Amino acid sequence: MENKTPVLITIIVLLFIFVPLTIIGFFARGGGKPKEENPGHEFIYNGYLWFYDEDDNYINKYECINAVCNLAEGIIDDDEYGFNYYKDGTSTLIEPSHGYAFIVDGENVSLFQMQSGLNIPYKAVKTYQTKLENNSYILQNSNGLWGVISISNNISNNIPFEYNFIGLKNTLNADNTLSTKKFVVKEGEYWYIIDEKNSSLSKTFTEPIIDYTDTYILVKEDDEIKIYDYESNNYLDNYTIRDYAMLDDYIAIVTDRYIIVYQDLNSRYLDSVQLPEDSEKVTLENDGVNLNIVVDGDVIKSIALD
Repeated sequence: MENKTPVLITIIVLLFIFVPLTIIGFFARGGGKPKEENPGHEFIYNGYLWFYDEDDNYINKYECINAVCNLAEGIIDDDEYGFNYYKDGTSTLIEPSHGYAFIVDGENVSLFQMQSGLNIPYKAVKTYQTKLENNSYILQNSNGLWGVISISNNISNNIPFEYNFIGLKNTLNADNTLSTKKFVVKEGEYWYIIDEKNSSLSKTFTEPIIDYTDTYILVKEDDEIKIYDYESNNYLDNYTIRDYAMLDDYIAIVTDRYIIVYQDLNSRYLDSVQLPEDSEKVTLENDGVNLNIVVDGDVIKSIALD
């Protein structure tokens, strides 16, 4: 009887060779290829937030814990103090930047590092719905205290988390970012101005700071506005100031009866006009020739510029 052992061995060897090759070819042709986890590259998909680079290459995903899970929206608490903040922002969701993203998951806000998956918890973030200078962010920590960070390749903690309030006034740079050269802060019962390195620039006040220039600080005391310099010297104390308007170096104070315009509160009085009855909003406008006093959208007086 013919010995079939060599033939059997040959068949087994060939099976070991060709069956894996057949399987590999099957997957190579896509016949058994697993479905991509997020084929449409949607941002919110299947319980995760998905992050891709500019070329649409996958970076990482964040697993949502709560039904409310998305990019974070900034809060604005400046209205509580009557502070003159930037109100024309349109960026509702805070877009990812430099490999980081602010995420809201339920009631929790965190800073997610896309590449590593590192997640840093915070309580709230404030950007005034626009971009801040130097890619800065005003943040509130879990203890309810505010600080400021900036993000490039790394996170820099510019202003420590030790303030009850931090605000930026309505000042845009040439690149349409909100200036971070000066901040209004509240620490305990005291208000003052700091710079971007957390150095104090002014004396302290016990009433809310509502606006400032490089020279003057406006403070709300009951129903009146008081004007000081950075050394707490008081200006125009003989007036009961109800409202004001500022434009560049110009400032208009609004009393019960008049609108009075200055360029320098020490010596540069420009002009005044009677306040129309039932008026609501006073602004200043520079048309290149005149400084216009505008009340509720109408120019009521023009002052020739030097």
